[in-house]
Order: sequence, then C-alpha cells, then structure tokens
Amino acid sequence: MEVCKTVKYSVRKVGLWSVFKFFLVYGILIGVIIGLITGFYLTTLPFPGKWIPGFPATPIPPKPIWAGLGILGGVVFGVFYGVTAAIFALIGAILYNLIAKLTGGIEVELE
Repeated sequence: MEVCKTVKYSVRKVGLWSVFKFFLVYGILIGVIIGLITGFYLTTLPFPGKWIPGFPATPIPPKPIWAGLGILGGVVFGVFYGVTAAIFALIGAILYNLIAKLTGGIEVELE
C-alpha cells in the first residue's frame, strides 16, 4: 500500500522573464494559427459588397496576390498578438509579485 504525502507550497514570486517568454511563444503560435485561418477566409470571400455598405457589389476576381496578402496578414497578426499577450502577461506577473509580497502568495497543495 502506497502512502501519498501532501505538501503545501506557497507561490510567492513568479519569474518575469519566464512568463514573458512563455506567453510570447504561446501567443505567436495561437495568433498565427488564427491569423492564417482568418486571412484565408477573408481572401476567399467572393462578394464583399453584399456585406459591406458602400463596397461595390460586383465580384472581385481572385488574384494570387490577395491570397499572399491574407497569409502575410495572418503572420503579422500572429506576431502582433504574441507580443501583446506577452506584454499583458508581464504586467500581470508584476502585479502578482507585488500582491504576493503583501499577502504571502497562493498556496498550492502537492502530493
């Protein structure tokens, strides 16, 4: 019979650089995936005039440059999303460290 010992730890501080790196990579991956899907979808819309007021209702002939711009926009959006996510996560980590200094951090129970 195995006995599990439960130990309580308190997270008093998080590493700012590690939080920034993690959310930068995670944000870029998620942003590029979402950006590519959105860019592909937007480049395949046949009649934007049906949904956008003031836009000509005539079909826009598909051109390879539109697909390229959609993919490029997806990558640019992904990088922008990643950098923005990393900055906000860094702000959150700084706030956590300040509040944890006052309250003692968050207790975590591990086995």
